[in-house]
Amino acid sequence: MPSSGVALLKETLLSTHLVTEQQWNYAVKTAQLRGVSLEKVFLEMGVVEAEKISHMAEILYGVPKVSIDDYVVEPELLKLVPRETAERYHAIPLYASGANRLTVAMVDPLDVDAVDALSYIVQKDLRVVWISEDDFARAVKLYDGDPSAGSLRKILDDFQGDGQLAVPQDEGAREDSERLLRMMAEEAPVVRLSAVLFTQAVQWRASDIHLEPGKTEARARIRVDGLLQDLMTLPMAIYTALISRLKLTGNMDITERRLPQDGRCEFQVEGRTVDLRLASAPCLYGEKMVIRLSDSEAVLPKLSQLGYSPRNLERFEGLLSRPYGMILVTGPTGSGKSTTLYGALSILNSPEKNIQTIEDPIERKVDRVNQLQVQSRIGLTFARALRAFLRQDPDVVMLGEIRDAETAEIAIQAALTGHLVLSTLHTNDAIGAITRLVDMGVPAYMVAAALRGVLAQRLVRKLCQVCREQAPIRDDEVKAILDQPAIISEVFRAAGCGACGGSGYSGRTVISEVMVMSPEIARAAVAGADSHALLAKAREGGYTTMRDDAMQKVAEGQTSMDEVLRMTMSLDL
Repeated sequence: MPSSGVALLKETLLSTHLVTEQQWNYAVKTAQLRGVSLEKVFLEMGVVEAEKISHMAEILYGVPKVSIDDYVVEPELLKLVPRETAERYHAIPLYASGANRLTVAMVDPLDVDAVDALSYIVQKDLRVVWISEDDFARAVKLYDGDPSAGSLRKILDDFQGDGQLAVPQDEGAREDSERLLRMMAEEAPVVRLSAVLFTQAVQWRASDIHLEPGKTEARARIRVDGLLQDLMTLPMAIYTALISRLKLTGNMDITERRLPQDGRCEFQVEGRTVDLRLASAPCLYGEKMVIRLSDSEAVLPKLSQLGYSPRNLERFEGLLSRPYGMILVTGPTGSGKSTTLYGALSILNSPEKNIQTIEDPIERKVDRVNQLQVQSRIGLTFARALRAFLRQDPDVVMLGEIRDAETAEIAIQAALTGHLVLSTLHTNDAIGAITRLVDMGVPAYMVAAALRGVLAQRLVRKLCQVCREQAPIRDDEVKAILDQPAIISEVFRAAGCGACGGSGYSGRTVISEVMVMSPEIARAAVAGADSHALLAKAREGGYTTMRDDAMQKVAEGQTSMDEVLRMTMSLDL
């Protein structure tokens, strides 16, 4: 602890009469002679509880205190801060946030020179937290590959030491089974494991956690930037207890393992409240659980921050300025459609408008917007909720998704009677939204009259700006995407480094296309034109495709040809 911190801590402890002057002087001398922390000496003396000292020092330092047991430090991060550097500055890397930020735990977080030196060494912006000397001493063992230094191994050892290894095959009476499962779920190692799991997922910007049982062990995977990656493996004994713990947290039936269940709960991490949506399903070796993470308190995104090209952003914002009609956002699951709709709401939201949304589920809470959660189990469907909302004088209605013909018909009618209707649809491209609505039973003339425009999109991973490498483009790549001679001679490719976890990518951006319903497209739709004929009409009006947008991002070095090829192969060539 620096001298300024020691002086402040002394003043605080003496003024609150937690220690005497004599006790303070003795503790300082003992700490200096033994080379240990004041916290440890006071704990051994028994005059002040360690938690109180930690809390005071945390306030004095101005940074949060963390425990190494709450983190699973990735080996790649240890390469960023070599052991000699870690021991010199008493610092251990915890996790990376994107390409340019690293969170580091330090015994002395007020050592400005050490922070500056570390920032220069790793070439990143540092977020500093406080760690105790004892925790740091254990953390340094990670450089030796000592498994006992990692929190996961400690958790597993503690659990096995408690002797609760598995649920008996014969469950017996329901009450006995429930009591046993609750006992296992409430064991300290299981509670700590669930916290580590959620903390790691949030730190890696995961959208989902997959917990999958196997014959002898279970696997935890997280979806980051649209792709799944392994996080940890677990013995089946603690996996069973973990699933029970999560079920309890999500208000699910812990004794029912034969039927799928859904649940919901919240988790506090780094001062944020993260919403968790849980879905369990029976599999061959036990229950699989998928957990969707979302920050319901996050600030509404701005469309300008999502990565749209200036031209497509201008066209989409132009659609939102229309007083009525239907605007659709299309794409497959996980393409960012809901985020785009929330971005649209941030533009439309004003005191002069009555905005009502029908969602399943409600992913973000929005001020001045009346949000309704669909509940199919009691008959509150999209269609029924939409009928009810249309009797409440709305200016704007946002539908989470048009899933069936009934909802589509009501939404079209609403758009034709003076309401602005926003919704999503599962189609490959923007033109496909027209034919999809017609296939659902909506007359083509009504689609042509109500639909103002369609934004189709995908999410592609962004290249890590730290390690991306420039390379010549391959002819087969250009042919597969554009079927024409190369127009770009050099591209950037993914390499992989500690900043991006070895993937070569960090974050995602949008590739998109915007179809504005013109009189020519409307007439072609009413005449029964197919998607190819509609696309030709759109191109005559200056329509550019999603592949065109993707190639522009390749040219700018935002993403790679491999990524564009992966995400656009479903589009008609």
